[in-house]
Amino acid sequence: MIGSARMCSLTQILLLIALTVAGAIGVTRLKIDPDVGSVFPQDNRMVQLLQGTSAGQQAARSLFLILESPSIEEQLPGLVHRLQESPLVASVDALKAEFDRDRTAAQTAAPLWYLDDQALRELEQRLQPSGQREGIADSLTLLATDPIGGKQALLSDPLGLRWVFSDSLARSLPEALRGDSPYLLNDRRDTAVIRVMGTRDPFDIDYSQALLADLADRLQGFQMQPVGGYAIAQESSTRIKGDLHSSLSWSIPLILLFLIFSTRSWLLPLLILLPVGAAVVWALGLGSWMLGPVTPIALSSAAILIGLGADFSIHFAGRFEEERKKVDCPSALKTTRSHIGRALLGGMLTSSAAFLAISTGAFPGLRDLGFLLVLGLFFSLFATWVFLPLLLQGCESWLKPRGVDGAGLLIARLTDSPLSAPMALILVGLGGAGWIALGSGGLAFDASPERMRPADSAQARASQQLEEKLGFAPLGLTVVLDQRQPIEPLKDGIADLQRTGVIAFSSGAHRDPLGKTQAAKIEQLRKASAGWAQAAEENLRAAGLGPNAFKAGITSWDTRLSANPPSGQSSGTPLFRWKDLSYWRATLHPHATPRSAKERKELQRTIRGSLPSQVEIIDPGGLSDELGPLLASDLQRSLWTCTLAVLLICILSLKSMRFGLIALAPVVCGLGVSLGLLALLEWPLHPGNFLALPLILGLGVDDGLHMVHRYREVGRAAVRTTGTYIWRTTVTTAIGFGSLISATSPAIASLGLLVLTGTVICFLASILLVPYLLRKMTP
Repeated sequence: MIGSARMCSLTQILLLIALTVAGAIGVTRLKIDPDVGSVFPQDNRMVQLLQGTSAGQQAARSLFLILESPSIEEQLPGLVHRLQESPLVASVDALKAEFDRDRTAAQTAAPLWYLDDQALRELEQRLQPSGQREGIADSLTLLATDPIGGKQALLSDPLGLRWVFSDSLARSLPEALRGDSPYLLNDRRDTAVIRVMGTRDPFDIDYSQALLADLADRLQGFQMQPVGGYAIAQESSTRIKGDLHSSLSWSIPLILLFLIFSTRSWLLPLLILLPVGAAVVWALGLGSWMLGPVTPIALSSAAILIGLGADFSIHFAGRFEEERKKVDCPSALKTTRSHIGRALLGGMLTSSAAFLAISTGAFPGLRDLGFLLVLGLFFSLFATWVFLPLLLQGCESWLKPRGVDGAGLLIARLTDSPLSAPMALILVGLGGAGWIALGSGGLAFDASPERMRPADSAQARASQQLEEKLGFAPLGLTVVLDQRQPIEPLKDGIADLQRTGVIAFSSGAHRDPLGKTQAAKIEQLRKASAGWAQAAEENLRAAGLGPNAFKAGITSWDTRLSANPPSGQSSGTPLFRWKDLSYWRATLHPHATPRSAKERKELQRTIRGSLPSQVEIIDPGGLSDELGPLLASDLQRSLWTCTLAVLLICILSLKSMRFGLIALAPVVCGLGVSLGLLALLEWPLHPGNFLALPLILGLGVDDGLHMVHRYREVGRAAVRTTGTYIWRTTVTTAIGFGSLISATSPAIASLGLLVLTGTVICFLASILLVPYLLRKMTP
């Protein structure tokens, strides 16, 4: 018998070692998928449009730099050259012409066709001998001012033809961008705006930090304010890390102190937490083997597993202590397993049902999260059942039987006091009021990224400053229209939106000036400037410059000025192709970026009122508005599925419909108060706090099951013993998540508040309402 027990223990130890090694190796190879797009449902039309048009990627990878210096304009060519040398940068835009990217490809192919009448006259004059000499003199002046940038500009464009094209574009831009400078400057010309395009998405935090550090190094001596996705990613990462560090630095020591004080043992708390840590390592490690790179939202499963997994160990260790006072260690373990196994299994299955229900939705990120949580809960139960007994046996000599726990006595006195019944009814009233508030007011779901950041963050202020300097929102909305539809209503509608001030300016196919009138003007210019390239070589020679060094630049300009659009093309802007169809495409820039879902909805409603009904509006900032209702629908469906599954599991675990319903009382009250609080305060559920709901559900059901199981075993004495264990799980969870309330990130703070509220209500319902119902509803 002894040999068989030792063989069993050895097998268990070997299995634990194998799991730990596999989990540890898996954790070392665990990779986070920084692509936020992987979280979204790929069959959603808006997601597909954002990917097809690259509008979402362009918005995410745009970083605007606000540079301040008294002589910024003269130094810009050299600064741009420095930034272009960065291996982390895809492109740098400093000229006004470079900001109208919707027409860049068409203008590059046939640039003459996009000049207005004034620019055509200026270009004709510049191509004459006198204009060429003036342009060469200006280029030499630039070379003397900025040797590095001026040399590159002189070689590629000795006549300064680029200014004619940039000035033509500037006249089509908002008032704030007009002026005689080709760069984006303010009126005092001491502040410039440059756009840098990155090569990776900002969700790759390491890349975002490297890019910003590289840019700051290249722009030493200048006051630089970055605005955009990369700066937001770095700011958010720094803020969240600071919040978590601040929270964990005191919450973890406080939890350990509480457990030491509560168990009156320095060793038992460590034994309780070791299986939880092992389960998290096993789940994340094996999950990495099975799922590959995981999304950031799936990685948050670690925090939830610590909160739920600790419950298993606390209940097991508490019951073991209780039994150890009566019998030896092996007998105490055997009795603990036989009495607490059904409650632990029921708690694991109900929580798993909740997470499985969430994972069946349309969002891949939630599917990975659900899978990791179910895997982690299984390992938490396994570690409690196998690993914790080995630890308790191994440390038996240091674990001395303790006296009666003071918290248990206080809880028992409260339950037996005359106040227990009124307090139980108050809990019923609060829970019922919460569900009524939820039913009447509804629960909003807002997936906006703004919900994850403070309203007065540095990036929010910098973004407003940028828009004030530019006079428009730099990242606009994209509208597309099937090419089979006439473009004239699109042109008229956009013109009306610009005339009425709804948008500041626009770019795209509706602004293409191709036609017979433009062709006649271009033909006249080409006749008047025939032979300009040969004349330019003579003028360069007369200025003391060897023409051979400039031959490539002159030839390039001659090719561009001779180019025509493809025969029969009705639009210079390349059409957007999606699902084997071609679309007209335009970009609309409002005066300011809508900051809320309500503002975005109102702007889109106004735009739709002026444009053809067949138009699709693609707003990178509004993706959350599109997906929010879909996620809310997923959660609502999951809630009903989860409710039925949890009810069935509770009934099977307790083998009674009546006792199964009583066990659900804590979670009904906890979720009711938490959701009712959201509805009454009109706080939306968002990606930062919705994970509180399955966590409250798991804790509430776990509390109810343990209390009902023990009450059926020992009657009212259950409150003193099991009530103590529930007290420990509640306090540890409340400290861990309650410490997040002071976080500067609204998402983290709201998560902490919800979990704290829900767990406290679940605890009170477990020690007051459940015993009250058991007394009233059982013989």
